[in-house]
Amino acid sequence: MKTKLSAVVSDFDDTLFLINDCIRAASLEILGKQMDLEEVKKKDKETKRKVYYLAHDKYWDKAVPNTAVINYIKTMQSSGYDIIILSAKGEEHRLITERMLSSVGIKYKDVILPKDHSTSDEKWKLDEFNKLLGRYSNLVALEDKKENIDYILSSIEPKKIEFYYINKGEIKRYTRS
Repeated sequence: MKTKLSAVVSDFDDTLFLINDCIRAASLEILGKQMDLEEVKKKDKETKRKVYYLAHDKYWDKAVPNTAVINYIKTMQSSGYDIIILSAKGEEHRLITERMLSSVGIKYKDVILPKDHSTSDEKWKLDEFNKLLGRYSNLVALEDKKENIDYILSSIEPKKIEFYYINKGEIKRYTRS
């Protein structure tokens, strides 16, 4: 198999699309109270799963395209990078995910979603990054969760992955502290 030089690997939720409005609508329906994404992250695993699932399944149209990140990805693609979307939201949301990417003009090489949720998001992403490093000599990664970045960088040689932390419209090179 031929190894390609570089790919951009981007997370989806709160990286390519800002999902707080989706989460607020889903939490209102499930919990009877509008909660921001940060509040929902503090809930137990089952409650988070229910809110995230409903947010993606029913309220996806409330997601806001993150224009700065989308433009960055399009620039990288025009420079020859493959675009790979790596999201832990699950295979059950593939059609909506692909439709949303198409709606903002992102042409991707692959969308990688877990078939089930039997492992933590961080571990699943680490496993997928290891697979991608077998196909690409260099990865540029976009992620909105510092804990995911730190977990991955603690197990992979940092020279092979250039991480960028996404905080709404800000794209900032990430180095471990």
